[in-house]
Amino acid sequence: MKIKNLFGGIILAGSLLGPVAAFAQQEPEEIALANNDFENNFFEALKQKGMENYDKAIVSLQKCLAKEPNSAVAYHELGKNYLWLKNYAEAEKAFKKATEIDPKNRWYWQGLYDVYYEQKDFNRAIPIVVKLTEWRKEYYQEDLVSLYMYTQQYDKALTLINEMEQTVGMSEKRERYKLEILAGRVEAKPKREALEEAIKKDPKNEDNYIDLIYLYSASNK
Repeated sequence: MKIKNLFGGIILAGSLLGPVAAFAQQEPEEIALANNDFENNFFEALKQKGMENYDKAIVSLQKCLAKEPNSAVAYHELGKNYLWLKNYAEAEKAFKKATEIDPKNRWYWQGLYDVYYEQKDFNRAIPIVVKLTEWRKEYYQEDLVSLYMYTQQYDKALTLINEMEQTVGMSEKRERYKLEILAGRVEAKPKREALEEAIKKDPKNEDNYIDLIYLYSASNK
């Protein structure tokens, strides 16, 4: 009898607590649907982007962000779709938001660099590329040299070229840039006498010899 009464009490308690528990909890199917909404919309965005339906991809990504407002990966994809549409202002905002949420992801900074480069906004691209050198130094230094040349920052370009000659060796592009600097920029072009004097003082410094060779080459000597 005791067991029977105890069993009856459990059933009664369950029936009383049931409505409260049901009110407090979601149905498992509802939870699954809520969790899948982001994923479904994200993959729909990837599919639409692959079909070059960038506007539709953006709509799906906006639905993703409605579910998860701090999703860096969704902002990154949003930026890429805006970039394909050449909507640079919105692309910039999306990539910036991604870098704010997750500043350690190189690809988010790369997206921002792509926006500035496509607009030929090289001055704004430079600090982004400097940031990108934290991940792949030599790779992005090559870009940085070009950006310094495009923005006529020849002193910085020459300094970086000399540094890279010591760390990764010479390249045809950088040799051409160096020749242009030494030939065309009076303030960046060391005088022959000064280089010869520097060589006498420090004959083991190869940079001075190289600069002197470029100086002669620029003068067709």
